[in-house]
Amino acid sequence: MASTQPTKPHPDLSPTGALPGKETRALESRDLRFAATGMAILAERALPILLPVFGLIALFLTLAWLSAFEPLEPGGRMALTLAFFAGMVLLALPLLKLRWPDRAEIARRLDRSKPEFHRPLATLADSPAAKDDPIAAVFWAAHRARAEKAQAALSAQAADPRLREKDRYALRAAALLALVAAAFVAGEQRIPRLALAFDWSSPRIPPVPPRLDAWIDPPAYTGRPPIFLSGANGSPTDEVIKAPLGATLTVRSTTPRLEGAEPAASKIELSAASGLEAVKLDPAAAPERRPAGVSLERRIVKGDSLVKVLRDGREVAQYRLSVIPDLAPGVTLKDVKIEAPVPDKQSPGGIRLSYELTDDYGIAKAELIIERVADRPTAKPGRTLFPAPTAAIPLRLGAGEFVLPTEDHIWAGEEVRIRLRVEDDLGQAAESETKSIVLPQRPFTNSVAKALVEQRRALNFAPDTLAPVRLAFDALLFEPERFTPKVGDYVALDLIRSGLRSARHDDRLREITGEIYDLALFLENGDMTDAEKRLREAEARLREALERDASPEEIKRLTEDLRRAMDQFLREFAERALRNQDQNAQDRSPMDPGKMLTQRDLAEMLRKIEEMARSGNTAEAQKLLNELKQILENLRSARRQDVDPKTRELGQQLEELDKLQREQRDLRDRTFREGQQQRGQQRGQQNQQGQQQRGQRQPGQNGEKSLQDQQQALRDRLKQLRERLQQKGMQEGEGFGDAEQGMGDAEGQLGQGKPGDATEGQQRALDGMGKAAQGMAQELQRQLGQGEGEGDGEGDPGMGQPGPGQRGRAENRMDPLGRPQANQRRDQEDVTKFPDESRGDIQGSIGERAERVLKELRRRLGEFERPREELDYLERLLRQR
Repeated sequence: MASTQPTKPHPDLSPTGALPGKETRALESRDLRFAATGMAILAERALPILLPVFGLIALFLTLAWLSAFEPLEPGGRMALTLAFFAGMVLLALPLLKLRWPDRAEIARRLDRSKPEFHRPLATLADSPAAKDDPIAAVFWAAHRARAEKAQAALSAQAADPRLREKDRYALRAAALLALVAAAFVAGEQRIPRLALAFDWSSPRIPPVPPRLDAWIDPPAYTGRPPIFLSGANGSPTDEVIKAPLGATLTVRSTTPRLEGAEPAASKIELSAASGLEAVKLDPAAAPERRPAGVSLERRIVKGDSLVKVLRDGREVAQYRLSVIPDLAPGVTLKDVKIEAPVPDKQSPGGIRLSYELTDDYGIAKAELIIERVADRPTAKPGRTLFPAPTAAIPLRLGAGEFVLPTEDHIWAGEEVRIRLRVEDDLGQAAESETKSIVLPQRPFTNSVAKALVEQRRALNFAPDTLAPVRLAFDALLFEPERFTPKVGDYVALDLIRSGLRSARHDDRLREITGEIYDLALFLENGDMTDAEKRLREAEARLREALERDASPEEIKRLTEDLRRAMDQFLREFAERALRNQDQNAQDRSPMDPGKMLTQRDLAEMLRKIEEMARSGNTAEAQKLLNELKQILENLRSARRQDVDPKTRELGQQLEELDKLQREQRDLRDRTFREGQQQRGQQRGQQNQQGQQQRGQRQPGQNGEKSLQDQQQALRDRLKQLRERLQQKGMQEGEGFGDAEQGMGDAEGQLGQGKPGDATEGQQRALDGMGKAAQGMAQELQRQLGQGEGEGDGEGDPGMGQPGPGQRGRAENRMDPLGRPQANQRRDQEDVTKFPDESRGDIQGSIGERAERVLKELRRRLGEFERPREELDYLERLLRQR
């Protein structure tokens, strides 16, 4: 127990009675800690008492903000409010017993804050029992000095009311959540609703007057948002409100629900001198169900008007409306031209129409109108079996174009008038000017097929007059030796003629038109492949264009179509020759070398045809086209030949090398783009610090690492290809070493983060693979032309010794396409003659010019900044060599 001795003067007091500055600050700090600790003790005693009070206050506010006092009479509101206040007072009564803690209690609380110091404040307040013992006095002074030093480290602790023990279910959090939710529900009405709880004299809230809402819904096709005429987003009634034509004006009146009775709906009327139209209701639709107390009126805005809203005969609002007119649409048919088919893109032939659509909102409907030219002498007005061809027209505004396929349509070959008709959502229509054109049809070279197509068209336009069509079929069957030498063709024609005689309705006639066209296609194409069909069609279109003196642009386009079709035909023919092994090598007969030209000579012939047509010498162009046709016919009739396994293996390796070339070219393009991006980043960072430049280039290095991996994979595949060639005993030829070295250099540059420098090595790799592919292709052609008789083990495997049945073939030295072998081309191509437009013929060194062209093609192929389409085209030219 601490002794209660009288306070003695402090031993360190100055003569004036004041403590030194350090001691003064220590005492002030101790007093602050005592005060803070006393406040914490007082708070721990008060908060458990105040918690129920706060909960009751939160409950009161929650009920008030949720309008719990609104249905009560003044007396009820007063009673409920007083009950809450009485409860608060009762719960707060224990606060009156609270007292400030004494100094000893505060000291004990401070001593507990640092148990490791062993209650320094209690030590300072105590005194020794043996006061006269000098030794004890020395020890006590030391003990007190340590306590003085330790008490400075004591700190006031925060209050801990232990609410979790008194509110084990955390009801205080639920009360707080309910209070926040009620405040959110009340919104701006929080103060009025709280004040209502203290309003003990006013009666209940009077009934809310009916609410009036008005808005305008523009037509959906305009894409405009609704226009609010009342409410928070409404427009002032004195402003002119602009609304699109055809918008819907809606006015709604809502009567609030009365206590004990259903609300009665007010009568709403819309008064306007003009400009409004009633909404037409669908009689089959179910009636609209409306809640009690809601009345609704709708009108269609047709013009400017002053709308007055009457509720129960009294004007409550007016709106001045101004209509935004809906302009009529517009359509212009700019051009109608013939569109040749593009087999590579699977684009059918027909007509290409260019047009332009205009409107303020959009086009709802567009149609193509095609009519026969009525003033033609052979035209007979009347019905048709099939309607005119049509197509879906894109409805987007602005310029556009589409292709109408007509080549296989029954109207093909007919002269027609074409126009476009458009309509907007309001029903306003517009038509374009009319243009005349003959619908293009599929070209036919077979005379009987041509006649069948003409009769098919005549049957469509004159289904009620079948006599001329029947007479035409009788004529075709009159002399079968001339028109239908094959029995099957004769029987098919006779069946169609019998069908015409027995037809009694239009459906049967429509079936007959299909049978006629199928027979015409069969007579024209026979058993030709798709490539042969496209080749014949392209040749026929070019011939027709030469006959009608078409424009140079059209001649150029058709010549390019013929070149593509010829390339596809030659590739397909060569592939069939490789796959076919059914015929014996001894059955082949030598072909006349005087009728053979190289593939490059065929391309040269096409170029000459185009030049002659451009200069106006169409006669010579047609003559040269006839020669080309004869060459292709001879090539088509060439016999297939078998291929030995070694040749097939070489072809497969050549395909693998071609695939490697394509992948290497794609990798080169991506490397070039990566280098461009890196250079662009470096130029944009010239003014920045070196550390920033290194930090920003870091992401690009990951992409370069990926490119390096891909380059390494291509290099490994090239090595595997070379190993397979060596295992098969094949000569790999020149170019493989350069390609592998170029890949290795590019791989190293990519590993150093230099994609711009890696493209040079990649291009060397492409050049090397191109040389290797050229050598392999020449070896493949040599084996195809001379190597069928190999296999007896005599002679060099790469030299192609002829066998017994191949002696005539080897002497002529022809490949499966009837072309001279690679080692014989140079001698023949130098003396190949072509007719010229200015004189009979010319003779020049085609080989020298071809070499110059090849060098130029390789140079351009190495310029990888050229467009990808151009590089692909150059690659195809080099592969076709």
